[in-house]
Amino acid sequence: MNIDMEYKKGILFVRLNGILNVKTSCIFEDALNRIVNKAGIRYILINFEKLYEIDKVGIFSIINSYNKFLRNSGKLMICGYNDILKIKIEESELLKYALPTNDEISAFNLVNI
Repeated sequence: MNIDMEYKKGILFVRLNGILNVKTSCIFEDALNRIVNKAGIRYILINFEKLYEIDKVGIFSIINSYNKFLRNSGKLMICGYNDILKIKIEESELLKYALPTNDEISAFNLVNI
């Protein structure tokens, strides 16, 4: 799995490429640990556009990251997921923690920046 991160206008954009599962979730969590803790980021958007597989552990990793970094003071947003990922996301508890957006640009409207 590859992760591309970009901080722009108060939002950390995390673009996932590949597979987020039991084997790769530690890569995702480590990448967020290095950036979010040091920078005090409050808003994160995870873009699933180039992610072609996710499992329960991958989804739990995202929820765990939300609980660890953002909780009450920030927002987690998600976008770019295809129909296959959409089914897994809707069957999980991820939507209790993350706000879906149409695309990355829509995220700016959700945080009023």
